Amino acid sequence: ENSFVSELGRDFNSCEAFQRKHLIYVEELNTIRIQLFDLNNCSKILREKHPGDTAESIQGEMNELIERFGKIWALSEKRSVELIQASELFKFMSLVKDANEWIE
Repeated sequence: ENSFVSELGRDFNSCEAFQRKHLIYVEELNTIRIQLFDLNNCSKILREKHPGDTAESIQGEMNELIERFGKIWALSEKRSVELIQASELFKFMSLVKDANEWIE
């Protein structure tokens, strides 16, 4: 979790840049999710062919992998929400600044 980037930007434009980078990251995560689905199907076939301890080992590995991916996915979703909220805040602050400049 500590290595997950938490920077949200200094203004609307930098926040938008972070959002674009994050979208690329989410696309990569979706690719991995598809691969994980395929890997899970493969593990089912292997468990059927190798019952007993081997099947349990395979299932344990898959469960751990799915759990670890789930944590990354949850962090990614949290970051998406944070970036949207920051973007809305920066946009609001910019509008307030523009309105104040107009009033002056």
